[in-house]
Amino acid sequence: MLFQYGEGIHYFAVGIMRSLVSLGLSNLRTLLNIFVMKKIIIILTGLISLGSNLPCSAQNPQHKIDSLESLLKRHPQRDTTRVKLLLELATHAMTSDIDRCKQITDEQIHISDSLKYNYGLAFGYLRLAYYYGIKNDDSLFLVNSKKCLAIAERIKEKYIQGVVYVNLGGHYYTKLGQVDSALYFMDKSIACFDKNDDRNKEMLGMSLCNAGSVYLQQGDYKKALDYFLRSQKISEECKLTAYLFNIYYNLSLVYSDELKNEKAAREYAEKALKFSQ
Repeated sequence: MLFQYGEGIHYFAVGIMRSLVSLGLSNLRTLLNIFVMKKIIIILTGLISLGSNLPCSAQNPQHKIDSLESLLKRHPQRDTTRVKLLLELATHAMTSDIDRCKQITDEQIHISDSLKYNYGLAFGYLRLAYYYGIKNDDSLFLVNSKKCLAIAERIKEKYIQGVVYVNLGGHYYTKLGQVDSALYFMDKSIACFDKNDDRNKEMLGMSLCNAGSVYLQQGDYKKALDYFLRSQKISEECKLTAYLFNIYYNLSLVYSDELKNEKAAREYAEKALKFSQ
């Protein structure tokens, strides 16, 4: 079974790691093989929206929201400046009040549409897709993802395209169990992210890790290993600690089941435990 990463799965996998590390080498493969056989594999991403994976401001988040709302009151003009303020406000409101975030995004889209402001529209539809994904409305998630993608392709905005592909592959098609489609969009997301840009590197590391998880589920250990090791390199370079648990956990499965390397499997299990705490 392929699990999307969440708090329940995180603690379940942590329990697995603690058991692995406490066992002797003679028992390690037996337990690991049970998890491989049962397809207990973790995929890291659920849904991504621009700004949702960025570090929080040093300011108090509510103070930032209040500041932005004050700026909007002083700038009633329906122009690109207001669109940008709405976009930033929606980003900060997203984690605290998702319904308020949608209200802000609806206004952002309405103004952007009247101005023919494609960037504002692309960001808005991406945010709406995120909203409907959180609400488990797959139909409207897909509609807004396609709207965002059409605009992003027209204006040649590769990063936004990549985020849409991450959501389609890592959330929508993985949820439906459509493996070929999930891998297709994961590979398209990988092609969109420039590894020389820090923002892109984070998304590239995530996309590689998710593709590796799906290949592992399919029993294609060679491809899974390649994707996980590439993701590991990027994630360690960029100190993406939130992703490393997933990478190390699944690498322990690859090394145990396919490569029959109990030492490496144990080392990766110990690394995963370290990053789970």
